[in-house]
Amino acid sequence: MAHDEQPRKKPRKTAQQNKPSTLQIMERP
Repeated sequence: MAHDEQPRKKPRKTAQQNKPSTLQIMERP
């Protein structure tokens, strides 16, 4: 089960990278 949790954590890191992208667009106006 622990092995299944490792791959699931990878996609979570991608969501964090998408957050900064929205901040850059808001700071661009």
